[in-house]
Amino acid sequence: MLDIDLILNELAGARPVFHSEADFQHALAWKIHEHLPDAEIRLEVPMVMRSKESERRLRVDILVDSTCAIELKYKTKYARHPVDEELFVLRSHSAQDFGRYDFLKDIERLEGVVLEGPCIVGYAIMLTNDDSYWRHTKGNQAQDAHFQISDRRRIVGDTLQWGDPGREYRGKRNDGITLKRDYTLSWRNYANRGFKYLVVEVSRERCCSS
Repeated sequence: MLDIDLILNELAGARPVFHSEADFQHALAWKIHEHLPDAEIRLEVPMVMRSKESERRLRVDILVDSTCAIELKYKTKYARHPVDEELFVLRSHSAQDFGRYDFLKDIERLEGVVLEGPCIVGYAIMLTNDDSYWRHTKGNQAQDAHFQISDRRRIVGDTLQWGDPGREYRGKRNDGITLKRDYTLSWRNYANRGFKYLVVEVSRERCCSS
């Protein structure tokens, strides 16, 4: 079992900011390797989830020893951060409603690989400097109220839907998200440059994460 908070706190000391999600993914994988030097750590691992009714194909961002799956999101608003002699210019991702949806979709995918598949634990991680993710947003409540991931929110296992699921511009994001477990969301500070991170644990034993 990984102590994800410990690993992220150590990573914050060495890498307070990242150029991209791929940069974050590789740095986190290396930090996990430092903690578990004998573990097999793979990136972008394809998996096939089969049931009597269907077959689903997915890709896991980080897989540790085929028993721990990690999904990552790195969402930023525009900022410039000089770190030592390197300048990090962060792009503005915007579309926070899609960002929230995608994070919750990661949890749904992890429930599949943990509750139905080979892994015994999964972690959905978001790192962001955009405070609209950890604050409860009041705008557009009718549309994305189910997908809020604000600090201390409790998500009860259910099907989460857009307020108007028929809108076409959302594409593949138009479908609802069905979660089997309950989760309490807890954001924590990352380094000292306006970033916070959120970790949601999915395991076979626990029904909640904090």
